[in-house]
Amino acid sequence: VHEVGQSIYTKLAEEVFVADVEALADEVWQLAGNFDRSSREIVGSQLIRATDSSGANIAEGYGRFHYGERLMFLSHARGSLFETQYWRNRCCTRQLIPAEACSRLAQQLGVLARELNGFVRFVRNRKENKSDGKGTSRITESPSAYVAGDSATGPDFISAAELAYLLE
Repeated sequence: VHEVGQSIYTKLAEEVFVADVEALADEVWQLAGNFDRSSREIVGSQLIRATDSSGANIAEGYGRFHYGERLMFLSHARGSLFETQYWRNRCCTRQLIPAEACSRLAQQLGVLARELNGFVRFVRNRKENKSDGKGTSRITESPSAYVAGDSATGPDFISAAELAYLLE
């Protein structure tokens, strides 16, 4: 998990945040795989869906060109994180997840929520500083071509040049 500075956007970009949420989602998937069938179908599937939804909403927001749309998807991602916390609580109370995993997930979710709040502030500040004077604020994309990566994990969400642009 990465730190966010109070006034400066440091390392938190969508790619990094999605990677953190993906790691959490993979852990949740493994934990829910140990549930009995009934618990997995009722509670486990909700926990998995909520966790996966967080990363999916951030990724979908990344593909949007308008700040308002990006902020809307980040808001959905935040709601999904809180839903994940709810289902984590249910699983822990019902002793479906070991106590040490419950503590670890609670800590991870708290950190991710703070990171996401910092990222929302960053995007909101960019929106306020980039208005085109016509009442709309658009996110611009570099003119580079879309190229699929050949790694096992697929293409990068963001290039080094785009990350540098986000950090300026």
